[in-house]
Formats: sequence, structure tokens, C-alpha cells
Amino acid sequence: MTRSRWPAIVALVASLAVFTSIEAQARNPYDGIWSIFITGTPGACFFGYSLSVRVKNGLVVWRGQTFSRAAIGIGSSGAVAIRLSDGKHTVTGSGSISKRLGNGHWTAPSFRCTGRWSAYRR
Repeated sequence: MTRSRWPAIVALVASLAVFTSIEAQARNPYDGIWSIFITGTPGACFFGYSLSVRVKNGLVVWRGQTFSRAAIGIGSSGAVAIRLSDGKHTVTGSGSISKRLGNGHWTAPSFRCTGRWSAYRR
């Protein structure tokens, strides 16, 4: 992978870890601190990245920014739907979480990259 593509891929894929969900009227069952691990498939997109996010009232806060549920939605059953874009590149994915664990996959077609994500609640 060329160095010029690496920062864009990391930025987009790192954003995968930003969970959001439907607005909660009471404490959301997914609220808390989550550790997220994102990996790219072996080959040109082989990498690993980890980060922490806070889910508060069903919305994700990462580096002081609260993200909309349109970016990544978590259904009441824990189904996760991902769609992140910077206008030029898009990352999509899906998966599921429970009250403690989660996993799924992602793809970034413009970079010809795919990978997996996993999460656990601390």
C-alpha cells in the first residue's frame, strides 16, 4: 500500500469504531466504554488499529465529538450498520454487539480493502 493512501484508510476505518444508535429515553443497554480493534485483510490492506469510545445515551463520543446515528447505527437487538464517508471515500460494514462483546466486517471499495472489527465493553 502506498504511504499516501495509508492515512486516509486509517482515518476512515478508525471511524468504524464510532458506535451510535437510536436515541434512548432511558439508559441504553450499550452505554459504557468500549475497546475497538480494527484489522485489514492480509495483503495491501494489512494493518491493525485499536481505540476506545464512550457510548452515552446510545450516542458515541470519540475524541470529544458526538457522532450521529446515521454514521453507525445500533439497533435494539444489537445489529450494527456502518456507513462512513468523507465525500470521496466510503466505508461500509455490518455486525452485531451484545451488552459486552461485538464483531463484524467492513469494506472500503475505493481502496480495495476489507477487514474485520471486534469490540468489548470495559
